[in-house]
Amino acid sequence: MSTLRVATWNIQAIRGASDERLAAIAAALAAHRPDVVLLQEVSSRADTFDRLAALLAHTGLAYSHFGGRDADRIVRRDRRKRYGNVVASRWPLTPVTWTPAPPWPQLIAAADIEVPGHRVRVVSVHAPNAAGNGWDKVRTLEALRAGLLEKSGPCIVAGDFNEPRTFAPAPLSFRARADGSTDGGWTDRFGETHPRSRWQAAVTGVLGDGAPVALATTLAGVEPQPTHVIRVGEPRFFDHVLVSPPVSVEGLTYDHEVRLCLEPLSDHSIVVASLALPAVASARSDRVGAVDTPYGRIVWRDGPLTDGTRITLERHGEAARDLLLGSLIGHTNGAVLRFLP
Repeated sequence: MSTLRVATWNIQAIRGASDERLAAIAAALAAHRPDVVLLQEVSSRADTFDRLAALLAHTGLAYSHFGGRDADRIVRRDRRKRYGNVVASRWPLTPVTWTPAPPWPQLIAAADIEVPGHRVRVVSVHAPNAAGNGWDKVRTLEALRAGLLEKSGPCIVAGDFNEPRTFAPAPLSFRARADGSTDGGWTDRFGETHPRSRWQAAVTGVLGDGAPVALATTLAGVEPQPTHVIRVGEPRFFDHVLVSPPVSVEGLTYDHEVRLCLEPLSDHSIVVASLALPAVASARSDRVGAVDTPYGRIVWRDGPLTDGTRITLERHGEAARDLLLGSLIGHTNGAVLRFLP
């Protein structure tokens, strides 16, 4: 079974950050030993991403994608958001253009990551707050759901959703009334009016039962914890990890210290999920065998050939090396399996 740790964090760096603060952010993430990191509110100015990417690479996250490269050029309602989201990984990744695009395209950053033996789509999300963006929050969640419905296979979605108000007894949006009803409409600061039920549907369409991805807290049997606090001191359940099959969840933890310490690094907590993917193995069932591959001649004497089988890798002109198949799968991102019928 392939395992990976995924961390998501809104680092509150929409105006950039000093080298010292970025170093502290990278160190706080490294303490959780993540394989994949999803970040939000990363400034497009002052080389913030480039400096942060270098620090993340030093901790083993050598590959990264920033969705905010063109943020300065994107104008909506005479406004710009000069920040975006990041996906960073210890394995190679390929950036993905999200369709349909949300109102602010840089707030959904996606990449396909070559996890050993699997190609996994990873999506970093930042749904804009309602106070300043009104119905654009709903459009972002609707675009996220629509794109997820178009993609099959393993998927991991995480980020700052700015929703819901509460999870008790189910995800209740900020436009639902206290009793859960959604009758009537709501008008945002731009004068745009739509039914409250549309807002609630957008939230449950991503965070509720029947969504294309499932909350890691639900799958791990963990109660959601507040990850942000507004000025009046009311806790907010904003940051989440969600997955689709065949990804499974082994555990989930919260790091609140990064926002509650004497010198907070952000106004959001870090959420870390321990995830698993199905084992990668050859269909070869013989206990003793050998096969030639582009990576050398693989010999095993204690099959069947699967994850954990000790093999010998023989290359022309090189001494034979004893290793586990799992490490070879990892080194070739599963490509070696094509040569093991």
